[in-house]
Amino acid sequence: MFSKQVGQRLQEVVELAQEEVRRGRQGSLMTMDLDAMEEVATAVGDEFARSLLRALLGRQAEEAEGCSRTCPVCRSPLEEKPRQTQPLKTRRGRLAWKQPVRYCPTCRRDFFPSSGGPGV
Repeated sequence: MFSKQVGQRLQEVVELAQEEVRRGRQGSLMTMDLDAMEEVATAVGDEFARSLLRALLGRQAEEAEGCSRTCPVCRSPLEEKPRQTQPLKTRRGRLAWKQPVRYCPTCRRDFFPSSGGPGV
């Protein structure tokens, strides 16, 4: 699924997380049972997934900036509005991000270009 380079970088992240766990356990993993290890691994995985989702949503929003700036309904020019904080519930937990918003003064509607294109 990932390139060899991504696989190597992920291994580096695993090693960093492993060292962090060791430091928290005063250097020894001998007393840590599988459930505790799984709890740590799950927490790290969930945080990684949320961080990746935030980054991907941000990139999507940047790409949406290049989308059409006309209303998909009436073809009037859209105005930029301040981004709106959008709470999202994902399989890996909750996260919030600032979603780009455009406004059509003719239709008096907001459009969210990163949700699949203006008007979707």
